[in-house]
Amino acid sequence: MSFAAPVLEEVVFTGFLVNAVAKPYGFAVAVVTVPACFALVHGFQFGMGLQLVPLVFAGVTYAIIRLCSGSLLTAVFGHWTINAVIFLPKWVIAVIHFAHV
Repeated sequence: MSFAAPVLEEVVFTGFLVNAVAKPYGFAVAVVTVPACFALVHGFQFGMGLQLVPLVFAGVTYAIIRLCSGSLLTAVFGHWTINAVIFLPKWVIAVIHFAHV
């Protein structure tokens, strides 16, 4: 899930929504509003609160990566990288734990 979700999320948020918001309102508005939506969607997963603030910054980063590079793929790779940094240690611990069970 940590590797499949970024593809869907980046297509929807930094692909479709950034374009949909940027066309009528400009890229500055898109880089602010779309990451807020990205964070709110993750509120179902993490709960609503200050824990969503880093997700807003992550969404801003993905949107800027996409706009500066012109490629959605670079935003996906950025998202994969962040997910790997966050979740890989958890996977390693789980594997070690279940190897001993």
